[in-house]
Amino acid sequence: MRSLVMSDLETGTEWSHLLGRGMSGQLEGKVLKPLVSDMLTWSAWRERFPSTTVLELPRTARRFTKELYADPDQYVFGFDVDGKSYMISMARLIERPVQSLVLNGQNMVVTFDREGAVVRIFDSRIAGKSLSFQHERSWRMRDEQTNSSWDLRVGEAVSGELTGRRLEQRVGIMSFRKAWIRFHADVSEPEL
Repeated sequence: MRSLVMSDLETGTEWSHLLGRGMSGQLEGKVLKPLVSDMLTWSAWRERFPSTTVLELPRTARRFTKELYADPDQYVFGFDVDGKSYMISMARLIERPVQSLVLNGQNMVVTFDREGAVVRIFDSRIAGKSLSFQHERSWRMRDEQTNSSWDLRVGEAVSGELTGRRLEQRVGIMSFRKAWIRFHADVSEPEL
């Protein structure tokens, strides 16, 4: 099974990236506060942030995109809602790149940008109003409540009544299916 284990320099604790928990060492059992982050292609990042520099890992980057589209069923996008683990298969996201969900009473939208190979999850409420989204085209989605058009890559309304408003991004991670299931035994895949 493939799953990253990190080690911090200060204490030598080994950390599971899927759980954010110390697996062994001085901080064993401690849980890190998750931060929103993205995994996407370099070209998609450069388009948004053209003056960025980065450490490039060419062997893994090219292989990742190739493997993702060759066998999307081996990957999932995993996230937690109120301590419950969920996953959505990448095959499902490739087929339907915008998915509005209500889980544990929370409204969310999961988006997939095929060109950048990036998945994001957003809180789909603006000013206390819950929005439902449908894929429009390419990197656009439209909410059913105000008919505003949104950039699904960043969760920002680009035209319509809500122009300039932005959805709050939540924490989620792309993972190998087997690894996510192994580390999250109670995981379920939301139904549409």
